[in-house]
Amino acid sequence: MNNENLNQLNKALYYFGKKTPDYNQIIFLNNNIEILKKEINYSKKNSMSKFSILLILFLVVSPSLFVINPQFYLQHDYNFQFILFIIIMDFVIISFIFAIINYSKNSKIGKLNYKYEHLLAEKYRLLNSLYQYYNSFEYSELLPFKYTFPTFITILITYIEDYRATTITDAINLYYDEIHKQNMEYSQNEIKNMAKSNNKSIKRASNWATAATAISVLGLFVKQ
Repeated sequence: MNNENLNQLNKALYYFGKKTPDYNQIIFLNNNIEILKKEINYSKKNSMSKFSILLILFLVVSPSLFVINPQFYLQHDYNFQFILFIIIMDFVIISFIFAIINYSKNSKIGKLNYKYEHLLAEKYRLLNSLYQYYNSFEYSELLPFKYTFPTFITILITYIEDYRATTITDAINLYYDEIHKQNMEYSQNEIKNMAKSNNKSIKRASNWATAATAISVLGLFVKQ
């Protein structure tokens, strides 16, 4: 056991543990951002094009005008003025309905985009704050920023205390080996439901998965 590394890790856990709510909030925001991205893409992908909407409205509205008042058509000669009148009526009705549909579609996507941008801004605000906090740590060279999630530091400490690793590097490599085995064993949905279980091994697997998400988010922030 490397007592110096262990002592430094415990100091890191104490230091970064003070920011646990911020780390958890970042993970929460990241999950919601991913959900919103899927909703936005789904809305864009499954919404009809403007041309399709106009075509459908034309095919529906024009016959409907005749069905609603067939006598109006039968009592008029199909001269130029009458045809022009019908075209104008079609245009007005179709334009009105199209404007409502288009506004509704854009409004929904607009609200999703607004919420997405708001959550993204809050996520990066917290990440910037945590990164500044990380740079103030006396042993900032001990761990890269992406490994400062308190739950992950606890995992590293456990590996070293249990004599499964002698150095921080060994402990990190061991974590990646075990998270790979876990991903092979459980589906993502199963992992998400693990937090509700009282089984220690399952809770540990859930902690590994949460740590993996944190590492990914923090690591991507540093690259950007």
